[in-house]
Amino acid sequence: PQSAVLRRHPRRRPRRPSTPRAMATLVLETNLGRVRHLHINSPDNLNALSGAMIRALTEKFAPENLSDASVVLLTSAGRHFGAGHDLGEMASGKYDANLFRQCSNLMQLVATCPIPVLAAVQGCAFAAGCQLAASCDVVLAAVGARFATPGVRIGLFCSTP
Repeated sequence: PQSAVLRRHPRRRPRRPSTPRAMATLVLETNLGRVRHLHINSPDNLNALSGAMIRALTEKFAPENLSDASVVLLTSAGRHFGAGHDLGEMASGKYDANLFRQCSNLMQLVATCPIPVLAAVQGCAFAAGCQLAASCDVVLAAVGARFATPGVRIGLFCSTP
């Protein structure tokens, strides 16, 4: 019989040590003419929407910060667009109790943005990552991109937009 010991998949690369999130730039911003490029930059945790990430995106999508742009292009680093909320942060108890309200506010900011918002999705967009993409006006999905709201299996569903 086969051993019950779980073996690491031979093709899986070892995890790189992550940069402490407090020191990393969570959302990179560049201007390409009047195109505001916002790049979610937390690939080590699959671009999960931590409290800090939600606050950073909320700041970037504030109307006063987009006054000189005609369109927003939202992309992300790494293999996946977004894995949803940062469950590790939530399980540790080190998150703001208003996390879901802040997330809802972010989704409303994106959905009601006065200029078009385009999301370029690669890999997985799950749960709140899927919600973020769905809040955009246009989603450009790479070949093989996957979208899911797995919380519906246990009675959870994103309510905004």
